[in-house]
Amino acid sequence: STDQRRPKMRIPKALRTAIRTRLMTDTRPLTTKQITESVNPVVTKSNQRTSREMAFVLKQMAREGDLIIAKETKNGLTPSGNERSRVEYVLNFETVDPDIVEESQ
Repeated sequence: STDQRRPKMRIPKALRTAIRTRLMTDTRPLTTKQITESVNPVVTKSNQRTSREMAFVLKQMAREGDLIIAKETKNGLTPSGNERSRVEYVLNFETVDPDIVEESQ
């Protein structure tokens, strides 16, 4: 029998850091597209991701506890009949080193 579980994807440290930095500077929940557009210019070519690829990276980071899903909006069905949703992410501040985070208010 074949194992159907996905292997754990290793997220490059530079990409993970860029995503966390972006979410730290913006307090609003961000969509995958917004995160992708702001992270791609600051990471190396090999770490750049399309919005679709970034969605997988963000889901993985949410599973690991780095991110929190702030808002999930259902928006129709995929051609295969699965429900589609738009997800917005925020940083999970419990996992961030408190020395790095500074209050911006």
